[in-house]
Amino acid sequence: MASLEEDMLKGFRSSGLTHSTQAVFLLLALGASDARGEENSLTAGSWALQFQIQNNLTLGNFDGLGIALKRHLSGGSALRGGVNFTTSGSSQELRPDSVQTRADSDLRGVRAALHYVWYPRPQADVNLFMGIGPAFGYLSNDSLNSASGRERSSETSEWQVGAHGILGAEWFATRSLGIHAEYEIAYQYASSEATVSTGTPETKVTRNTDRWSFGTSAVRFGLSVYF
Repeated sequence: MASLEEDMLKGFRSSGLTHSTQAVFLLLALGASDARGEENSLTAGSWALQFQIQNNLTLGNFDGLGIALKRHLSGGSALRGGVNFTTSGSSQELRPDSVQTRADSDLRGVRAALHYVWYPRPQADVNLFMGIGPAFGYLSNDSLNSASGRERSSETSEWQVGAHGILGAEWFATRSLGIHAEYEIAYQYASSEATVSTGTPETKVTRNTDRWSFGTSAVRFGLSVYF
């Protein structure tokens, strides 16, 4: 039977992580192999901050969420949620061939998700988990383009709501440090409205779009810090 370290090595080789990232994970697995079976932090009342592990061992937003928190209701159940706010703006002015061109844009958005997570065997060496919950998002983008006195503006907004399921496994390098990998399945509905205004006098054209989508994410590696 293959050892835990051999199974982890096979997973890292197919994960798309860089060699340096794979090496660090493997060293963690080998260095902590004697500690397997010790208590972990999957206990009632514990909290965890979660981050996504990216290439070259950089930490990023987990699941696109700026703040991701997990609260254990018991050793085998937890609530995991997060929220992320996005805002950006840009302004650009060009003068090719003596024709003044200007482009402005303003982007704003929010995304939130909440999962109920279940651990069938919270004291195992490798802890399988699964979860389900709602997610929603809102995005708006306003832009203005002008050239030689002629303007074209657009206003776009989109609402998203859906149900997400997750399936993964978590392994503890120490009592308070967990490393996990997971897949996500998402079923989502989105409704958008785009309004384009041009010319003088102003002419407006509005388009509404509704769509359903279903898909899975690539495997994500994450780091959980328990307290």
